[in-house]
Amino acid sequence: MGNVIYLLGAGASALNSRNANIPMPLANQFQSTIVRMKESFGYNKYIIENSEFKKYDMKFDMFSEYILNHNTIDEGMRKLYINGETPRFSEYKKLIQLIFYFVETIENYRDSRYIQFLLTAVNDNKKLPDSLKILSWNYDNQLEYAAKEIDLHFVDETLSELNYFKINALRESDYLQYNNNPITDELKIKFIRDIVNNDKDIIQFAWEKKESSIHRFREQKMIEFINAIEVTKEDCVVSIGYSFPYVNHAIDRVFFKKISPKKVYIQDINPILANSLKERFGLINTEFIPISNCDRFYIPNELYI
Repeated sequence: MGNVIYLLGAGASALNSRNANIPMPLANQFQSTIVRMKESFGYNKYIIENSEFKKYDMKFDMFSEYILNHNTIDEGMRKLYINGETPRFSEYKKLIQLIFYFVETIENYRDSRYIQFLLTAVNDNKKLPDSLKILSWNYDNQLEYAAKEIDLHFVDETLSELNYFKINALRESDYLQYNNNPITDELKIKFIRDIVNNDKDIIQFAWEKKESSIHRFREQKMIEFINAIEVTKEDCVVSIGYSFPYVNHAIDRVFFKKISPKKVYIQDINPILANSLKERFGLINTEFIPISNCDRFYIPNELYI
């Protein structure tokens, strides 16, 4: 029995062909999300006077304009990082945290495909198959929220449970705690203050040479996760909403050097050309199968063999 390895891209939560107005933002959708957030936070006099939101008002517009000029969030943030623009880089990370907090907590957005996926994959003991692996580039916490609904405990900072690894963020979802309380102005103020006044990063990019909460680089931990997979000739990969951007090229090469999949399913409204991946990663003998229907996350037959 081979492994079924999922690669969840930042676009996974946006690829729902049934609803073109999903609020989970991609790089070209931050502006509309920021407008909604300002209406919720910025026009509330009580919040303005009692939080740090006001000093970030203009910076949100600068951030959305900057990200809009790049293909992905990673690309824009990587440019700041390698150019040594540390203050701006750190500031924009805080803005990203605030934006996703707003969508998932204040707007209480949930993508039902995540819970559908987990309910299909888990057994009656709430355990994922050992052969199922999930590598996520997502900034959002939709998978974590879905896991919480069924009390599925795979979100920790250890490598003892080898089903799931979140690449671009700490796997602990710090702001899940805010969902246990009614959404009041006081709670919004507390969260804004917690983010802008705290040096701890919720979002930490894989390529950052900065130690995580347990003193290891995210990239190193991800490589350990990949190397722990017992590969077989029957392995397959399911890529959902992941564009394989060149900024992640080095990490993707590590993945495909370890994993030589028999098949790669590419689920995307506009599946990328298989030939580009074949050449880029030397996957000459791999079969590529496009999946354009994104109403549900694709689960291949290989998971049940």
